[in-house]
Amino acid sequence: MKVFAVTLISLVLLWTALPGSVLGYEAWTPPVPEMDITEFHGELQTLIERLDEAVTLAVQNRAGSPAFLDDLEDIVAAFQALALQAPIQFTERLLPLGPAVEIWSSRTNMTGLQSRIGETIYVVIRGSASGTVWGTDIYTADSHLGAAAVHAGMVRVDELGIVGVRMLPGEGRYNGSSRNGITTRDYGSYSLAYEFVSDGSDIPLFKDPGTLTAFTGLAGRTLAFEVTGSTTGAVWGTDLYTADSRLAVAAVHAGVLAPGQTGIVEVTIYPGQQRYNGSNQNGVRSNNWGSYHTSYRVTLPN
Repeated sequence: MKVFAVTLISLVLLWTALPGSVLGYEAWTPPVPEMDITEFHGELQTLIERLDEAVTLAVQNRAGSPAFLDDLEDIVAAFQALALQAPIQFTERLLPLGPAVEIWSSRTNMTGLQSRIGETIYVVIRGSASGTVWGTDIYTADSHLGAAAVHAGMVRVDELGIVGVRMLPGEGRYNGSSRNGITTRDYGSYSLAYEFVSDGSDIPLFKDPGTLTAFTGLAGRTLAFEVTGSTTGAVWGTDLYTADSRLAVAAVHAGVLAPGQTGIVEVTIYPGQQRYNGSNQNGVRSNNWGSYHTSYRVTLPN
């Protein structure tokens, strides 16, 4: 971090000398210098490389607000443009906000979670037309998650979704109702409850789930994960991987992360393929496979 701090100070001092139009995030064409800038091209390029490394480190460690990190990237772009004597084109970078959160799968209810009262847990849920549910808006912890999610309007029957479930203290009374084709029941006192607070679309960053098997049915959706690259684990395919391929290894095979490197990756879910061809890339050997029901592609965030 000492190198980052020194480099950042140099960056800020140089940045203050740039025109106000740059600070206002307008496209800027560098003025014609009084001396030939190519004379200093090597030194400037070395500085740019150091700045770029410092910004990459800051982004990976989220060492500042998203707006601050965006500003740092724009500063590097400004110096790159100056070195090339070309107009600057600032582009918006989407940075995941906040810490990575857990994502659970294969739960039918939320019992046994008294220690998580007050927390929001994100769960992959398939909407169900069957299963007993008690309550309205606030449900007993033993209520069937898939049916309750349909009742609450989070998902439709047979639709797969990611929902935020907040754990609550128990209620003295739960009133049933009929919504979205689901009829819930009345109940008296129950010691633990939950409510739905999100359909998952507002969550920018999830922890590494291991594989993507829980996301079958979410084809077309792109999710962000915090992953540490690894060479240990099985992977099938190239570019498109079977959903049971280990994400941390696929990220290394795809050249998105290095082994041991922790970073943010985007994963897009695709339909299954008839054939997956293995290959040897970046120190990882992926395997051949035939037909599989769900695929994914792993890339760096835009």
